[in-house]
Amino acid sequence: MMFTDRKTTTILAALRMMQDTIEQTPEQERDNLFTDMAHFRDGTAPLNADEIEALCEQINLAPENQSGQADHVIDVTVIDPDTQGEVAVSIYKDRTSHAMIGLDGSYLQSLEDSDPVFHPANGMELYLVEGGVPSPGAAS
Repeated sequence: MMFTDRKTTTILAALRMMQDTIEQTPEQERDNLFTDMAHFRDGTAPLNADEIEALCEQINLAPENQSGQADHVIDVTVIDPDTQGEVAVSIYKDRTSHAMIGLDGSYLQSLEDSDPVFHPANGMELYLVEGGVPSPGAAS
């Protein structure tokens, strides 16, 4: 399952708060610490502090959470085959896969600063770098 960076960060923060609560609670009181929460009423035991630590690491290292960067290369104008109208397309080069990615300029202008852009091939969140230079070793 993929989440935006904002959602992933919120999940991690909530897990860390839960972990801190567990660690600050006397050991003899930990068994019933979260059992009154709706998520655990069916008898499912919450994770312990070590299991939360492992889960946070798993989330941090998941491929879908390893957001990439793409450097702006050039803006071009193409002809839309349906409307025959001109369309501005911004071309970016993915620093990881070295793929060239074209994004509709009007789409990019419609985005707010906090709106994520996702890689069209792998669905990962992509950070668009304006005026950037491809990272060393990137294929031309």
